[in-house]
Amino acid sequence: MKTLIHYRKQRLEEFLNRLRSLNELYVERSFSFDTILLDFIQESINFFEQIGENSNSSRISQLNIYLETAKKGINPQTLEKLKTGKRENVWIASYHVLDELSTLLQNILIELELQITQAKELVEQVILSAIQSKLISDTDLNKLHNQDEIRNLWKSLSQNEQVKLIERKLKLSITQDDIIILCDLVCSQIRS
Repeated sequence: MKTLIHYRKQRLEEFLNRLRSLNELYVERSFSFDTILLDFIQESINFFEQIGENSNSSRISQLNIYLETAKKGINPQTLEKLKTGKRENVWIASYHVLDELSTLLQNILIELELQITQAKELVEQVILSAIQSKLISDTDLNKLHNQDEIRNLWKSLSQNEQVKLIERKLKLSITQDDIIILCDLVCSQIRS
């Protein structure tokens, strides 16, 4: 089952905001940093498992193992047991984990934003074509006030064979509810 792309985007933005806070705790060398970082990692793993993105869950799990290895007094890069500098080794490993998490989450967010942009462009084309071919009037657009009305508009537009084809293409990457959200956004932009 696909997850709402807008939900995934919102959650990734939340994770990145929390990651910024973690970076501040890292700089301050806060005593609670370790616990908060481990909780963050576990929550990230759970989120990606929940939405069925096992490859991202696995990547984050690897980062967790990297950090746990450092906590055991082993250099996670060389796998040598350390006799001194164990705490500094954990801080270095934590920096590595923060950097990798940041890169991973930002790349996923960029990919999602690209999907949303591409889907929005298709929805814009459908709405503008409908306006041009007089399937929708300005009066119809001004009457759209809730998602049910927008859903009905999209349903009526998708009776057209060309729109059905575009809808199928959209459904390859996003859900029906995402389409309705984008349709609402496009109609709002056209009205204003």
